[in-house]
Amino acid sequence: MSSPYDKRTYDVGTKCKVDITGDSISYTNTDTASLPLEFSMAYDEGNYNFSPLNAAKVTFDVAPNQTITITKKDTGFALTTNMETVVTINPEYNDDAINAFEGSEHDFVQYVTAYYLRFVMESNAMVNYNMEKKCSELSFDFNNDGVYDESPIAGDADCNGVPYEINDIYWTMQQIAESGAYGAGSTYFPTTAGDIDGNGKVDTNDLFDITYECALRGAGLKK
Repeated sequence: MSSPYDKRTYDVGTKCKVDITGDSISYTNTDTASLPLEFSMAYDEGNYNFSPLNAAKVTFDVAPNQTITITKKDTGFALTTNMETVVTINPEYNDDAINAFEGSEHDFVQYVTAYYLRFVMESNAMVNYNMEKKCSELSFDFNNDGVYDESPIAGDADCNGVPYEINDIYWTMQQIAESGAYGAGSTYFPTTAGDIDGNGKVDTNDLFDITYECALRGAGLKK
């Protein structure tokens, strides 16, 4: 985390404001350029049973005047921001879990990526570690009532609670391009949000459907 009082970053113009309150930490970018931000979150097994995980790295691109807040929860953590941002969450497995794994190389890849997330958020998101299903679960509080009970909506690729907007076209194109360049597992915007035709993946057919739906709504032919 950068600090304006750290000489290593102060000399290159990096500025920020950090506020730590209880179980939350907030970071505000007061610079004039976007900055990468990474939180490393370790789990104390005395209080949390997140095995096979022992930590997670949460990465953002923080725009000027953007504030990011992470709050520790019993089953994961909540994220709050005042602007659109891409969140990447890389889990770190404990050595005992890796050494005890039995299965093929394909099974191992599935195992270590089950808790990985990459998604777009604009306000409030919750990441829960479901240790029974052995995966991460993503939910949202779109109406700011403090309850994270809403799932990604079909057509809402930017996960702001409103489907079939121009920005949803952009993020669907981004997903398809990155998957084609780096592989299907390299990036993750919730499949539920982008998979309009329900075939289990985000592809050019979904891009057509989102674009067509946006056009209809823009022309006032559909609500």
